[in-house]
Amino acid sequence: MLWVSGCDAVQNQAQPLKLSDAQQKVALKSNRFGFDLLNQTLKEETQNPNVVVSPLSVSMAFGLALNGAKGNTRTEIESTLGVAGLSPEEINQTYRALLDQLPTLDPKVQMNIANAIWYDRQFGTAVKPDFLASNQTYFDAKVEALNFKDPVAVNTINNWVNTSTKGKIAKILDSISTSEVMFLMNALYFKGTWTTEFDEKETSNTPFAISPGTNTNVPMMKQTGQMAYAENDLFQAVELPYGDEIYSMTILLPKEGKSPKSIIAEMPSKWDIWQSAFREQKIALQLPRWKTAYEVTLNNILQSLGIKEAFMGGVADFTGIADARLSISKVKHKTFIEVNEKGTEAAAVTSIGIEVTSFPNMSQMVVNRPFLFVIREKSSGTILFLGRIQDPTR
Repeated sequence: MLWVSGCDAVQNQAQPLKLSDAQQKVALKSNRFGFDLLNQTLKEETQNPNVVVSPLSVSMAFGLALNGAKGNTRTEIESTLGVAGLSPEEINQTYRALLDQLPTLDPKVQMNIANAIWYDRQFGTAVKPDFLASNQTYFDAKVEALNFKDPVAVNTINNWVNTSTKGKIAKILDSISTSEVMFLMNALYFKGTWTTEFDEKETSNTPFAISPGTNTNVPMMKQTGQMAYAENDLFQAVELPYGDEIYSMTILLPKEGKSPKSIIAEMPSKWDIWQSAFREQKIALQLPRWKTAYEVTLNNILQSLGIKEAFMGGVADFTGIADARLSISKVKHKTFIEVNEKGTEAAAVTSIGIEVTSFPNMSQMVVNRPFLFVIREKSSGTILFLGRIQDPTR
């Protein structure tokens, strides 16, 4: 497990992320995967008003899987994640760079990343040492053999999840099926204090339109000052930095008559253009205080995005893990986020189950209707979390 507090940063000073040209391109291409992931999740979500995903967590969990994937199975995963064309070494080195640097960039921000591989003890003799070694070397993966038939195994894995997310996500597994022999997992924890905190005394209950004609009262935080702001025909947006401004949250509020979906549809092609439009100006901001948790099984979503073969028993090629017919049983994803006057606390866990199939002017921005948010590392553009908030009270 990599557990590095931002307070351990060299010389206790904020430092920009340092990536090679190839690694920088991967980070930017991975953002496209994040936008597609959110868009497809929203298409399939029918019950939850708030959707939060962590592209970095999902991507890193599949980074573990890539070290065991071969043939077209590997090609589909690489293409979907945006790392096609890179060698296995380049892909691993990119994740290694993110793993090493993200937690140490800002001494005022906690950013913790943990990876783990859990496998059934009876399956252990079949697991290839090179697969485990690569993921230990490049991902600092905790590797442990457990008796999957013993209920204690579920508790052991969930305890790791709980610890790795500082209690924000208590568990990821309810049970282990008889066909599952391995779990590849990533956990993220983020805690950032606003560079300029909101005054709790200014917070008051304010109507929020969760849908046309339907309002609910939410605790609305208020702040006036110089902020990075952008506006176009589609939205108003403001960027709120954390700590020493290495990390930030961008809030995108659709214009009247527009919706979060209309923004999401254009995010993949226009995100970089939008970023260049931000300018410092005086803003009177009102932003809801919110806390939400979300969970989703990503199988159908990932298949829609292009990772198909990996889920097909008898077709998937994970012979880099073991000389057996393996496929992905289930990809579970859980997230948590709390935004208040002091800052943001967020966590994510992704679990990939592997089964045997055979062996100037002041502008007003009042965020009082459904909106989107993006938490990213600014120098590389790497997106940690993004989502839609339709009901801040849920």
